[in-house]
Amino acid sequence: MALAQARSWYAESPEAAVVGLNGYVDSLMADKAAAPADDLISALIADQQAGGRISAEELRNLLVTLVFAAHDTTRHQLANAMAEVLIS
Repeated sequence: MALAQARSWYAESPEAAVVGLNGYVDSLMADKAAAPADDLISALIADQQAGGRISAEELRNLLVTLVFAAHDTTRHQLANAMAEVLIS
């Protein structure tokens, strides 16, 4: 891959990832609205649809933030576990 192409790919990659994640969360919200379950996302969507104080866009941003938080927590926990195994 040429350097210019590589730079272009790296520059576009985060934006494409965010668009993909937003699409995933939008479909998850639609699925949970159509078939609610006993979980946090269903409860938040039910509140939002009942005229709660959060907009659909704000709810999507909150869910994306939760995905990032879960990713960071898992990544750090795995790294710490691997370090502990290697030290032991």
